[in-house]
Amino acid sequence: MNNVHGAKLWFEGLGLVLGGAAVSVGLYQAIGYCMACF
Repeated sequence: MNNVHGAKLWFEGLGLVLGGAAVSVGLYQAIGYCMACF
């Protein structure tokens, strides 16, 4: 049971990391497009 809880926390943490990376990439691309417009 403890193992399952640990895995759940690990997957949630991984999801947060991937979500944060996706947001960072999205902002980076948006800034790149803005720079291209100028």
